Amino acid sequence: MKKDGFENKSIDIIIPVGLDEEPDLQKSIGSIIELHRKAGFRKFALFGPSKGWRGVGYPPKECFEEIADRILEFKKGLRDTDILVGWWNTLTLKSGKYGSHRIVRIDGSESYFSNCPLAPAFQKRFSADVAFIAEKAAPYMIVFEDDYGINCHRGYGCFCELHLKEFARRTGKHYSREELREKLMDGTDEAVALRLKWGELSRDSLMELAAHVRKAVDRVTPWMPMGSMQPGCADADGDSTRAVAEALAGKNHRPFVRLHGTSYSNDDVSSAPQNIFHALYGRQHLPEKFILYHESDTYPHNRFFMSAGKMKTLMASAYSYAFDGSTFQVRQHLDDPNEDPGYYEMFARECRRLNALRDAAKKCTVSGCGLISSPMGFSRNENWENGWVRAFAHFGIPYTTLESRVNVLSGKLPNALDDETIRRLLRKGLLLDGEAAKLLCDRGFAPEIGAEVTEAPEKTYSKIAADICGKERIRDAFIHGNTGRLMDGCFTFSPYGNGSFQQLKPLSSKTEAVTELLDFRDHPFGIGMTRFENSLGGRVVLLAQGVKNNLSSSLFNYRRQRLIQELVVWLGAEEIVYVKECARVFCILNRPTEKFDHEFYGVVTLIDLSPDPLESVELRIPADWCGKCKIELLDIDGKWKKASFEFGEGSVKILHPMTICEPLYLAFRKK
Repeated sequence: MKKDGFENKSIDIIIPVGLDEEPDLQKSIGSIIELHRKAGFRKFALFGPSKGWRGVGYPPKECFEEIADRILEFKKGLRDTDILVGWWNTLTLKSGKYGSHRIVRIDGSESYFSNCPLAPAFQKRFSADVAFIAEKAAPYMIVFEDDYGINCHRGYGCFCELHLKEFARRTGKHYSREELREKLMDGTDEAVALRLKWGELSRDSLMELAAHVRKAVDRVTPWMPMGSMQPGCADADGDSTRAVAEALAGKNHRPFVRLHGTSYSNDDVSSAPQNIFHALYGRQHLPEKFILYHESDTYPHNRFFMSAGKMKTLMASAYSYAFDGSTFQVRQHLDDPNEDPGYYEMFARECRRLNALRDAAKKCTVSGCGLISSPMGFSRNENWENGWVRAFAHFGIPYTTLESRVNVLSGKLPNALDDETIRRLLRKGLLLDGEAAKLLCDRGFAPEIGAEVTEAPEKTYSKIAADICGKERIRDAFIHGNTGRLMDGCFTFSPYGNGSFQQLKPLSSKTEAVTELLDFRDHPFGIGMTRFENSLGGRVVLLAQGVKNNLSSSLFNYRRQRLIQELVVWLGAEEIVYVKECARVFCILNRPTEKFDHEFYGVVTLIDLSPDPLESVELRIPADWCGKCKIELLDIDGKWKKASFEFGEGSVKILHPMTICEPLYLAFRKK
């Protein structure tokens, strides 16, 4: 067995165990052995010091000596097993006052317990404490808490004298904190450039501390792998995920990182695709050499807050995305840690199936429409994430975060893309919501999208917004498969938001109006959707609504689902698979890489996000799949078995029932 513990070919599950939170060491050791016996877990991360030190001050040397001794006690108690014990360092920057340099927020206030990563005294002490435990306790690996970030200290960035001095060196100009506060909050191009440079400084300061730690550990245990847990602020920290993980790994180890992608204290299954979207982005944009773990965190670790079913949904998604493993919270870090068996019993049942799924996904690329996103959105203080995620997931349309034949933009995302990228997307198929379309118009791309897109004048907008009984009518040429023509209008009452509204004004006779907007008297007053073939050879579909914060019945309905599905195919996604006539069936499409193209057409994961059971599910499939493939279903034992199905015209009906949080995994194999 390799010493670093990363040789495991099956899904690599790491179970956290509290060093301070769990008062009875022997009972904790017994609970680990029980989990090993019942669920097969063999890797555990003992976490400490206690976060209670934040309010007291940085822990004294004796604290780290106690942690090392406790790790050794665990290893002694587990010596007759093949269990591996690592250390999860839970105090990084939020570790209690040390020295004289704290994180200074942009408003000038000082964090009470967060230390600046550029402070030489903190770098030296923090590195020495990590190296001490590495040498004395020899855990199989060390991983660092997800508060290892600059922008997660109840304020924006660190504007201490060390950061200001380094920023002056990099830019050739000294900025006071007050000047930066004024400039960074601005919306000018100068502010954008400045925020990008500030993001780079944030990233590099985190990387510098990580490099100090790696150097200190290399002096005593160079064989030891170290990795990171991605903080939620990683994008605002200058897209720091890769840099920090590589610095901790050093030259002799593969970088490993846990990507965030869960929901704390939330059991809303319908939001699972959004919860894990950032993790998919990381999976598809970090280098192949990275070992990637999903944040399978059930916080606060009992089923009053998160069901085992939702966690199964998140893990099914993660392993459809070919993650290497999970940091999986199955225990309560109290005096009876295994009190709630729901999570580990779920995994014990599903582990063989999830392993087989992950193995198949490793041969593939997550495919579908390109939901383009950019972590560089932080440079404009804008949300980087694509607003179409929920709609595509609930409409059963597969997506990827990679550029595809058909791509999708929303909101302010065009601001993060240069003109060359926009032109490239316009040569393909492109779906835009109203906000994204307006931004492209503002940048001179109106001729390429076939319409002028403007905000409605205040007087007009007020009149339209007051009409909660308006409708949107599908034009005759686009009714295919629809039993009706009407949808709720964009200002229909929606307790959770209607999104924004833009006016679409066709610029060309080639611009086709897909839908028209009606007031409550059925009088037309505008256009709801358009499609257009441009001079670049691309096709563009516009939606007048904005999809951000839009949970209205105008966006989410069966007729809109059919329209978007059909228009996606028209845009160029002839090879797409999608779910027909079902609400909230999440569809993940994996297409084989060239090496495995001879084996199968694709692997499809279907997850019912609705409490309503389905007796069967119908999929639209590419023409070259119809009648030319055999379909297999992955069973609970991890075996691919013949599925029950019926081919239709351009479709296949899967004759297996579906219930909420019980995924179906299908392989479309070549005959």
